[in-house]
Amino acid sequence: MPQPTTRVIVVAGFLGSGKTALILGLGRILVERGLRVAVVENEIGPSGIDGAILQRAGFAVREVTAGCICCTLIGDLRAAVESLVREVAPDVVFIEPTGVAGPAATADAVRGCADIAPVGVLGVIDATRIGQLAENNPVYLDGLLAASDAVALTKIDRAGPVSTSAAYAQLVAAGASVPVQALDSADPESLAELADLALAPVGRTHVGGLHGITAAAASTTAVWDPVPADIESQVRQALVRLGRKVAGPDGSIPGHLKAFVDAGADGWLSLGLTRLDDPGRTRGRLERQPGRVTVTLTAIVAGGVQRVVETLVAEALVPSLRLA
Repeated sequence: MPQPTTRVIVVAGFLGSGKTALILGLGRILVERGLRVAVVENEIGPSGIDGAILQRAGFAVREVTAGCICCTLIGDLRAAVESLVREVAPDVVFIEPTGVAGPAATADAVRGCADIAPVGVLGVIDATRIGQLAENNPVYLDGLLAASDAVALTKIDRAGPVSTSAAYAQLVAAGASVPVQALDSADPESLAELADLALAPVGRTHVGGLHGITAAAASTTAVWDPVPADIESQVRQALVRLGRKVAGPDGSIPGHLKAFVDAGADGWLSLGLTRLDDPGRTRGRLERQPGRVTVTLTAIVAGGVQRVVETLVAEALVPSLRLA
């Protein structure tokens, strides 16, 4: 009987830890190595931004929305993986669960799918917010470390050497016993090393319970016609306005705020915000000044009240945008 050929890697981490950016980087490296890569993207809310980013990057994507694949949408997750294996025959499938999902439960959900090799779990931890995570959601952090085969420590170029060393110390104190790869966006070699870790044989049992974190998610879409020259700045301001309403005293957002600007053939932009003092990175580009764009704004806030988050998101977009 032929051996399973598709490797599944669960890329798990708290809201805004950099999972999508990591999948984009790892995916490109694996494609350069001649491997076929596909992605299953999960969002709590009814619409997702990350799936659109991954599709624009050229990956085969299946989206599972309006729930969590580690508990309420297990059947949908299995169906998404099996359809990718059947229709695309990828060498690697990345699964990006929501930022509150239990990685061990996500990995368990796809074991036994046809043609799936042993499932690996790559934990993703934001070096700039590990202190907040350890203080506010220690159960989630413990579960993530217990389930991971390797850990990616992201955003070290933003954290700086002192904060990065402190993040390492916190990982050790929290019980990290697997390889930890620090990722600097200016150092592609660190990403290549992480790709090797992610593809290494799985030699441990994944443990850890369900997420244990509640989160509120809301999304709104608007059309801007005509489009001002400073569209990126305008959308960034909308994210900051929203961020000020949900950020903690230290300016850290207990979740992730995202925006996607779709200009059709004229290009696209993706913006994110996890700290008020860190503007984050803009992905994509506009090929020319568009005459019309569709803007989607999404917020996922751990511990948030659903109705409150929905109201804040609806009010965040600049008044000149017409709600679709």
